[in-house]
Amino acid sequence: MSDSPNPLETEARMAREWAGRGIGARLLERNAGAEPFVLVDGPSEGTGPLSWDAALGRLLTDIAGKFQNLSGRPCGVVPGWSPHGRALEQAVAQRLQAEGVDPRALSREDFQARCRAQALEGLRLQTAAYQRMGVFADWEASCRTMDPAAAAQVMRELATLTRRGLLSRRRRWAYGCAHCQTVLAEDEVEEVPRQSPSLYVAFRVGPELATRMPMLEGREVFFLGWTAAPWTLPVNETLSAHADFEYVFYQLGERVICAARPLLAKVLAEVKGDELVKKTAHLRGGDVETVGFEDFRRILAYASGEDLQHLTYQHPWLERPGRVVLSPHVTDAAGTGLVPTAPVAGEDGEGRPSPVGLEGRYDGSVGAALQGQRVFEADARILDLLEARGALLNARTDTVEHPAPRCRSCLQPAFLVALPQWVLPMDRAPEGPPALREQALEAVSRVQWMPEEGLGRLRRGLEGQTDWSLGQQRRWGVPLPVAFCEGCGEAIASPEVMERVASAVEREGVDVWFRTPVEAFLGAGVRCAGCGGSTFRRETELLDAGFDAACMLPAVLARHPRGPADLCVARSDSRGEPFRRSWLVWVGTRGEVPSRACFTHGAVRATDGTLPVERALEVYGAEPLRLWAATHSYHPEVPLSERLLEGLRQDAAKVREALHRAVSHLEGFEPGGAPGAVLPQEARIREWLAEGVTQIRQAYAQGAFHLVIETVAAFCEDTLSAASFEALREPLSQEGPVRHGAQAVLYEVVSTLVRLLAPVLSFTAEAVWQALPGPRAESVFLAGFPEPTGAPESSPSA
Repeated sequence: MSDSPNPLETEARMAREWAGRGIGARLLERNAGAEPFVLVDGPSEGTGPLSWDAALGRLLTDIAGKFQNLSGRPCGVVPGWSPHGRALEQAVAQRLQAEGVDPRALSREDFQARCRAQALEGLRLQTAAYQRMGVFADWEASCRTMDPAAAAQVMRELATLTRRGLLSRRRRWAYGCAHCQTVLAEDEVEEVPRQSPSLYVAFRVGPELATRMPMLEGREVFFLGWTAAPWTLPVNETLSAHADFEYVFYQLGERVICAARPLLAKVLAEVKGDELVKKTAHLRGGDVETVGFEDFRRILAYASGEDLQHLTYQHPWLERPGRVVLSPHVTDAAGTGLVPTAPVAGEDGEGRPSPVGLEGRYDGSVGAALQGQRVFEADARILDLLEARGALLNARTDTVEHPAPRCRSCLQPAFLVALPQWVLPMDRAPEGPPALREQALEAVSRVQWMPEEGLGRLRRGLEGQTDWSLGQQRRWGVPLPVAFCEGCGEAIASPEVMERVASAVEREGVDVWFRTPVEAFLGAGVRCAGCGGSTFRRETELLDAGFDAACMLPAVLARHPRGPADLCVARSDSRGEPFRRSWLVWVGTRGEVPSRACFTHGAVRATDGTLPVERALEVYGAEPLRLWAATHSYHPEVPLSERLLEGLRQDAAKVREALHRAVSHLEGFEPGGAPGAVLPQEARIREWLAEGVTQIRQAYAQGAFHLVIETVAAFCEDTLSAASFEALREPLSQEGPVRHGAQAVLYEVVSTLVRLLAPVLSFTAEAVWQALPGPRAESVFLAGFPEPTGAPESSPSA
């Protein structure tokens, strides 16, 4: 085996040869007749450059699949792709605008065609990157959400959920994006630091306070709230207090303010500094300037958070009352201990005003001064309204940095909006069966988790999962096959209609839903159950792209009718929504677990400006990336940096060097010849071959790929190092049985090691395998995984 002057070219050539010779398919043929091993992973987005998270998941799946195939069980991996979503829509819209075309001027069919063309180009590039990494999969049989068969499967999953009573429609608060003109799914929102006005706002307390606290009768009393989100004040209806906090009523000029006692000094320093006396405390570590009250007699009353509960107040400028509620989330780290609360994404929106539409503008319910204003351009007017009514107690120029929501696609700020939505409820169970959350949590304990921490992460995710909004205002994706009565607006969500539409979509594509009269799907003579009407309109919303992706697991497993998968590879960190949602869909439709075992990994955390995956392949090659996936995936957060990749490149080179050193001593050796002399080292080597192979097989089976590398590396250091070869120098320099015996040991060691390493260091293993002397399998992947061997005793004459 000679070192290539350019290992990257060797890798690329080898990847082409594997594809050209169909090594992956022949590996499955070799194992035909054995019990299949069903392996699935999460779908790749298939939009834009390949992400490191997607690359990590697919590499881990490839390692697990190659081990099973080498061990004799046919394991054909069907790649899943979910190119639907706002990211691709945004990219297509930007490309159209660059061409001078208004995206909104295109028909739905034309826009979908442009999206499909761009998605296919993305899938082609990502597939090429995976193949360049040495990933074996049935690329021709890929399951893609944009294909008619997969879209039909998505609709059938929805039909099953509907049949089980798990689809409802209700008004609900959610984040919206004015730029994208749609409600955002949970995984389409991210929090980023934002500099916003810091507002101390006075809310006039209702008259019932005097009944509870007679000493405050006749005084102007105000709850003092603090917020960094002025745009939420127009929808404010509650102030949150903590039940266990102590609150004080403090005389501030002509008014009395209520705030949490631990925060009062800080509050007064920011709202009215001249009410304080500055003091210098002489401490051992140095002098510290502090503030104190002028007069503790200004504290007129004390109350607990529970005492404040249900007290009312008046909105600063609207004729709208509010009330105090209790919340454990209120802290004494900042603010006043009284938080002007806005609706929370996921809350029920029935009976609550939503003064903002998807276009991001206020309506008339918040007053004429704000009507028509964009939400995030209205801060100045809100400050004017507060100042005009004496409700702003600090300087309007005060600001603070805080985490704020934004749309992941267009990076514009997100706001809250309440709209009727199609929802998959987590806790609203139909008559009889348990709620979906309960079913999903119970199923978690019926799966083997590798590592065990994956169980806890999924459990926490399911416990915190809000009701799932399934509809979105998009133009690229799978239709939501429901209808509405034109007369009364009654919704018709029928499993039978959904399955009828699914069959049509499977034959003609998703556009059939929009070009066919909806009555053709509803059936002849159908009448509205609410008003008896006979004219209907179709739902124009599309299904959440996350729901499409979640249905790829059932779509892939539909090709394996024998039951749940043997192993599912999935990300289980705080961003692992796709796996959690796949779990919910599978349990919600089938009432069982999707996989007998789950191998989970964390999310990639780059510590520097790491290269894109495709560029990293060009710079470092595939082996460092495969080594990175195998040795770092067990971390809750998978580290990644160019320094780390460079170190792994050097590690892979050391493995090649050690194997090269061994192969170079096999010149003239013919495997299967007359047995040679037994060497003193042979017993120790065979003992490792017996124990090490067993340990490595167990490590692969348990998903502990890092232990595979650690075990092989320790053996190479001990047996294949330059120092170790010194002990073999004399027998290898001799002729006859002694040299043949030494070469036989080396041959067995190398042929065993490359097969052990093949699932991880696929290119290195193949290159060494091809350099071994004598007859052998065409590829290391057709040679089978080594079995443990016995350890013969050393010959006295050796």
